[in-house]
Amino acid sequence: MTMADLSKIADFAARVQADEDFRTAKECRETARFYLRTRLPGWRLDHRLELRRAIRFWRHYKAAVRQI
Repeated sequence: MTMADLSKIADFAARVQADEDFRTAKECRETARFYLRTRLPGWRLDHRLELRRAIRFWRHYKAAVRQI
């Protein structure tokens, strides 16, 4: 996804925030997958926290995109 995909959001600050939320959600999801693959001590808590964080940022992104 690029910033051009979010060009329909009129407010520049909201557009940047939506892009940042999208990238953070993807990063959290990848981190959660890493914890699941490596299964280091305490992996369940770390995996759960990263997934919850990813879901929270997906919701922020979804709200910004649906306001178009």
